[in-house]
Amino acid sequence: MIAYHTGLRVGEVLGLHWSEIDLNADELTVRGTMTESGVYQPYPKTKDSCRTIPFAHKLNLILKKEKKHQAEMKLRFSHVYNSNNYVCCRENGLRISTGDMRYFNEWTKETFGDGYTFHS
Repeated sequence: MIAYHTGLRVGEVLGLHWSEIDLNADELTVRGTMTESGVYQPYPKTKDSCRTIPFAHKLNLILKKEKKHQAEMKLRFSHVYNSNNYVCCRENGLRISTGDMRYFNEWTKETFGDGYTFHS
């Protein structure tokens, strides 16, 4: 949903930390990216990719719901929860790599036909 509402690349979405989301101002700041191997890079794909992007109220509601869900998961998995503060993470807080998102490209091809990907 973040990519849909903002146009971010998949690595930028997966590399977002909660500290880069301003729910009061409805904007997020891209400072880094997640690689296919699941390694966070503290810089994005290009120099111009460092940017602040506004988003609409609908994404604000989605993000608030996710933040609440993550707080609940942190309590549930307290002894094994990984607090990296990624916006997009697994139930136990572990990061997601761009390689983990391959299924989405497969789904878009099956649903919409060849030539469609995450960026479409």
